[in-house]
Amino acid sequence: MTPKYCKDCQFVMRDTMPTPRGLQLTYVCSNINCSDPVDASPIICGIARREATLCGFQGKYYQQAKPSADAPKDNIIQLETK
Repeated sequence: MTPKYCKDCQFVMRDTMPTPRGLQLTYVCSNINCSDPVDASPIICGIARREATLCGFQGKYYQQAKPSADAPKDNIIQLETK
């Protein structure tokens, strides 16, 4: 079984969430099945993966994100010569 990381899922997004230390930038899940049951707001990925009724440890709703067209293909630096 390959590991399923929230940061590689197509439903993950970065958002500021209120915490006891103030607003912090964190990963949240935008999947409708992993939303807050009261107001349907996105839930922090750590909570969604911890709760079996949401995504759970196995990642029930995980879907591999498609690489974007503007993302670099590899980490090779190419030099141009004139």
